[in-house]
Amino acid sequence: EIILALGCGIGLALAGLGFTVRKKERFILSQVLFGGSIVTFYLTASAAYMRYNVLSDFSAFLFLAAITVFTYLLAAAVSSVSVSVIGLTGSVFIPFALGFSFFDLTAFGLYICAVSALATATYFFKRWRILQFSSSIVFLSILTWLLLRTKLTPYDAQLFLLLVMLLWAMHLVPDFYFHLSGREKAADAIASPVAALINYAFSLFFAFKLSAYRPLPQGSVYT
Repeated sequence: EIILALGCGIGLALAGLGFTVRKKERFILSQVLFGGSIVTFYLTASAAYMRYNVLSDFSAFLFLAAITVFTYLLAAAVSSVSVSVIGLTGSVFIPFALGFSFFDLTAFGLYICAVSALATATYFFKRWRILQFSSSIVFLSILTWLLLRTKLTPYDAQLFLLLVMLLWAMHLVPDFYFHLSGREKAADAIASPVAALINYAFSLFFAFKLSAYRPLPQGSVYT
């Protein structure tokens, strides 16, 4: 308990020090301190779950999810794309490192949608292209790995297809909005089509792999 309390204290101290340093306009150092704070929180929560068995599966998940939400809010508050990427990395680390027993395919899909929606909302308001590319590539790569190593039932394949479609929409809708509203930046003339092609290539691959499952509706895959 002393070690875990010390970890939380160090995390809070680093975050507070980051805000103090930021007021003195030492922005790079403040980002380093914010990143150290987030990593400290993740390590403390992981230790509480895996090493000391202080947290149950569900409470550990809630604790780590709260850290992820805090990270994105902190990134938006201080306008730091690096902090948001750290939050994205931590959110991906959660299910793979801890191996929650209640994390079945449906729960995992809902979790991916929630984290991806959080990253997309941050990208929508902050226009951090690195975060958009990182989110797209990371989550689509995870789905590829999951599809290649998991034998799905037809029902799971349908849910998997729905997850692919949701992620495809979430990753592309902001760029469509910026383009149609006339708020597209000059740099987006190249970056937005590249992001779209990344999503499209993954979607074609998923459609090809999922079409082998019966009775998965072929019409919906082609649509």
